[in-house]
Amino acid sequence: SKNSRRTPIMRLSRIGGGGGGQTDSRALFSENGKICIFADHKEMEGIMIKAIVFDMGGIIVRLDLDRCIASFKEFAGFEDIEEYLDKFHQKGFISDLEEGKTQPEDFYRECLKHSRPGTTVETVHHCFCSLLDGLEEDSLDLIRSLRGRYDLYVLSNNNPISRGYFRDMMKLEGLDTDKV
Repeated sequence: SKNSRRTPIMRLSRIGGGGGGQTDSRALFSENGKICIFADHKEMEGIMIKAIVFDMGGIIVRLDLDRCIASFKEFAGFEDIEEYLDKFHQKGFISDLEEGKTQPEDFYRECLKHSRPGTTVETVHHCFCSLLDGLEEDSLDLIRSLRGRYDLYVLSNNNPISRGYFRDMMKLEGLDTDKV
């Protein structure tokens, strides 16, 4: 029913504030519990929300690190991929790509050095993009319902390869990230 789909509101304790008591802050969560909008009612009185920022990875896009690692091993023969890519942080040339210290071409070149002979840049690209495991439907529904009423932004510490793939996925859903 419609009533069972209402967004819950919960009372929060102030973090790092004095007294440790309850405040007038509220958090709005989506049904999957991943999307949260915070507002302090004392500070927000008379102020309208003009923009909402969404995190890309894990909120709009499902991530599947295990699938990405398996793809690199199976399709590219990159057997030591886990030396560079893990659940908590990246190392070496993958970290350099994430931090903007290197260009995608350099990343592909380094991956090919670790891959079996005959592996193509396209194969490496598909392996790397397999980390992005599709879009969260409830996040897309929320974005669709909010666009036109608010300025919507996507925040990501991601690399240019993943951002491009994300833009393509969003366009397939009719959501142009330049206009989200």
